[in-house]
Amino acid sequence: IILASNPVPGLNWLKRYFIDPTTRVSDGSHNFIRSLPTDNPLLPEGYIDKAFSTMSDTQLRMLKFGDWNVDDSEFTLIPSRKWQGVQIDSTRDHKAVAFGIDVGLGQPDVTVVYGCNSSGHFFEVDSFEEYDTYNQFKRISKYLVPATQGGARVFIDATGIGKGLADQLSHVCKRGSVDAVMFGEGAVIAEWKKKQKNVTKYKNRRAQLYFELALDVDDSARLINAGDGDTFVVKHPIRIVENDALTLEIQNTYYIPDDKFQALEPKKLISERLGHSPDFADALALCNGARRAYNKKVSFAPSQNERKTRTRTTSRFKDF
Repeated sequence: IILASNPVPGLNWLKRYFIDPTTRVSDGSHNFIRSLPTDNPLLPEGYIDKAFSTMSDTQLRMLKFGDWNVDDSEFTLIPSRKWQGVQIDSTRDHKAVAFGIDVGLGQPDVTVVYGCNSSGHFFEVDSFEEYDTYNQFKRISKYLVPATQGGARVFIDATGIGKGLADQLSHVCKRGSVDAVMFGEGAVIAEWKKKQKNVTKYKNRRAQLYFELALDVDDSARLINAGDGDTFVVKHPIRIVENDALTLEIQNTYYIPDDKFQALEPKKLISERLGHSPDFADALALCNGARRAYNKKVSFAPSQNERKTRTRTTSRFKDF
């Protein structure tokens, strides 16, 4: 059980309750083996050598050498150092040109609205608990309608009850400004990208939005800290106003190895770790998608040279 489990960094209950003798639980329901995996007498012959041969350095540190002092899981989508690199205390400009809306059912499922201004600053616009979608519509439309008349773009989670709210907002907002996003649908790839070799393939739309957010955070952190970066994706670095709830959700969002696609861990597992749905992270990913859509209408398509030279996804994800 210990060998096959994958503790969350910072919440290593297996270590606290079974490995650490000062906090070990002895309730008779667990067979605790006082050894590292290499000394485990219950493993089949050759099993451990095969397992270690496929592990990363981080996994070997934890599972072979017993060094659990790691800050980030190697599968964390956005590493803490990158995330901290784009954080800001606040922003003065709250005029959003892009919105992301994750629709909730009410307590404890929260409806969250994130906005992004023309400078690339992300901030929480609204968050509330409301069961009635019509009341949600009345609350959100008050600021969304005038914003879309000014050219703002909106990405809203249209899965489940979100579809009704998305339809209502589409009727009152500027035509074409509201995109109803189904997280489980296929990724949306630009036509010119489809003709390229090595086009990134995403498991679904949700994975695409999150991986694009990770790319933009990564590029922005490098632009901010080193004065360079991939200006194809981020012409100006994005910044995100600090939010404890959002940070916790981002820290608990992992990608999973997949030979064919870039894929995220199932949302159900993230919710189980957090004790609630990752509403703030979903709203931010949607908002970043809306920001990208908004920027397309104010910038030209990449030149032929840019298309040829841009082949990376990022070294962290290229193998998956």
